[in-house]
Amino acid sequence: MTERVDIGPLALLLMLLLLVTAHTARIAVAEGPKLEVTVPNSPDPYDIRVVIEGPGGTWTFEGRTTISLSGVTSGTYAVRIYYRGYLVATRVVAVNRENVAVEIGIPFVDVVLRAVDLSGRELSGRLYAVAEPRDAYSELTVTGSSIVIRRALEPIAYSLYVEWESPLYVRRASLNLTEPAWSLRSRGVVKLPVGDLTVTVIDKQGRGIGGAQVRIANQLLTTAEDGKAVLMRAPLEYKGEPVRYDLEVTYMGYVLYRGSLTASSTSYTFTVTADLRTLTVLVLGESGQGLQGARVSLLREGNEVGTAFTDAGGRAVLENVIPVEHFLRVEYKGLTQTIRLTPQALSGEPIRVVLPVYIEIGGAPLSSLQFHLLIAGLASAAAAIAVLSVVLVRRRARKLRVVGPIY
Repeated sequence: MTERVDIGPLALLLMLLLLVTAHTARIAVAEGPKLEVTVPNSPDPYDIRVVIEGPGGTWTFEGRTTISLSGVTSGTYAVRIYYRGYLVATRVVAVNRENVAVEIGIPFVDVVLRAVDLSGRELSGRLYAVAEPRDAYSELTVTGSSIVIRRALEPIAYSLYVEWESPLYVRRASLNLTEPAWSLRSRGVVKLPVGDLTVTVIDKQGRGIGGAQVRIANQLLTTAEDGKAVLMRAPLEYKGEPVRYDLEVTYMGYVLYRGSLTASSTSYTFTVTADLRTLTVLVLGESGQGLQGARVSLLREGNEVGTAFTDAGGRAVLENVIPVEHFLRVEYKGLTQTIRLTPQALSGEPIRVVLPVYIEIGGAPLSSLQFHLLIAGLASAAAAIAVLSVVLVRRRARKLRVVGPIY
């Protein structure tokens, strides 16, 4: 009696094996040219994917750095290399009856950038940077003003964020860049929106006011003769927005301006127009003549805040006078006069100061009263001298009596 064996499942398994073997033989062992692709510098083969596309079809290989494709049809093949899912290299290969071997490296580059301000000066200290995508480079380091991205993929576009904080002004500046690694590498520098913020204090005529105090970003600056004060290396923009600064400008203790300003990479110069006055003083004598060389002093709260001397016409000019109450003191050859000035008196009209000077004799000033008294005194003295002279003449005549001849 013959035993019957059920070979249905076994036959099915053999047929599937034959189909797979036939397909593999057509790709790898069929006769004809051979195409070999090598990826030499991958740190981890499991991050590699190679895609070959040509006349015979499309083949994909995962986790392999060496691929041998035999029995390929003659023609042009496109070889694409993917690293961690990013397309990093493409090569077109012509296969024509002979074996072809190509080596396609992963284009790693080190990107070195210097952080600078708008004037090209290096920014070091509180510098921070981050790049995305994070898995497309090995590490990012910040040292001083240098930003280094190690083993970046040359064709991949990176989003780079750089931030710098001023240790003096407690303000931050930042910048976003999106560029391929090769472009960042050729750039070499990252210019952050940091620059010199300038505040100019002028009067109503546009003239600079020197000596004004500018308080900004916890700093106290003093304007130069041209009225300028400069806040060096000030952050101007942060996360795409302008940076705001509180500003106070004073002159001789008087607040000229108190408010704020908003700076940006295109706007970092500001002008404060101060409400200061020009005081003109005319120092005259009793006859309206100008007194040259008189010392004119301006006092506020007992302190002398301005000094000038009169010219040949008796005119003295004091610039940049703040519109508050002052006292004006005029001194001329021992004569002194002090008057009170209200803010309304500083309207621009000359202040006239008349001193009791009618005439000067031997450099000594005399008022009209003193002069007339002097004249009267001289006249009295002359009359007295004349009377005395007559009296003396008469006395002498009495003593000299004439005696006639004696016979």
